[in-house]
Amino acid sequence: MVRQGETPLYNAQYFRSESQPMPAPCLTLLNSRLREVSCLVSICRSRRVRQVANFQAEQPALLRGALVLLSSHIEGFFEELIDDVVDAVDTGIQTPSAMPDAIRVRQVLGDPSRWSVSDQMQRWRLVRAAAQSPLFDDNAAHVPGQLDSGLHNDKFSNPGTSEIRDLFRTVGIPDCWIDFHAIEPRNTYKNEIDAIVSRRNQVAHGDMNAIITELDVHAYIKNFRHTATVFAQVAQNHIADHLPHFTW
Repeated sequence: MVRQGETPLYNAQYFRSESQPMPAPCLTLLNSRLREVSCLVSICRSRRVRQVANFQAEQPALLRGALVLLSSHIEGFFEELIDDVVDAVDTGIQTPSAMPDAIRVRQVLGDPSRWSVSDQMQRWRLVRAAAQSPLFDDNAAHVPGQLDSGLHNDKFSNPGTSEIRDLFRTVGIPDCWIDFHAIEPRNTYKNEIDAIVSRRNQVAHGDMNAIITELDVHAYIKNFRHTATVFAQVAQNHIADHLPHFTW
């Protein structure tokens, strides 16, 4: 875990602009999400200060709930970041050939599992449907609103580091952690995501020995803010490879 008060030492050279006039939309939503988690911690602090009679019994439940909620909001953040990437491409490109290949393939062919069918006629129907997609022709004029971000993130659930990597592959980033570490070289931020998910799973599976402290939750919130900011920059850099001068 990164120590509280530690200043992130990211590599600023990988940021396309040293000052962003507006944050990624998903970062704005994340602030609301994390305030909700902080609210549960504040309730714990308030009840301790007021010396509520059954505080000792309530505190573990509140903090365990805060951790589960935090894991859910981490999942929501990454889904919203992919939404932002797809929306930026959808509104910014002029022709299908200009979008990242991975996004275009996903939009035209759907989830790869669709193509595992052995029935030839069903495969033929899939091919014909793909050929009729407005994204099939390289040089067709692209009309915003044709991209569906759900095709990328609808199956994303457990926000572990491997699942996050697979999610970013659907929009054309082969290994998001390589891009992440180019900006933030310390591995502790990546490891902490898996630690949060692991502890969340312990709680969800009824492990009553999974004890969470206020300091744990505070540190997780603080560090994930930094993690999210770096990922927003990873996404911005990827979009800018296809839409020069793009910023949030």
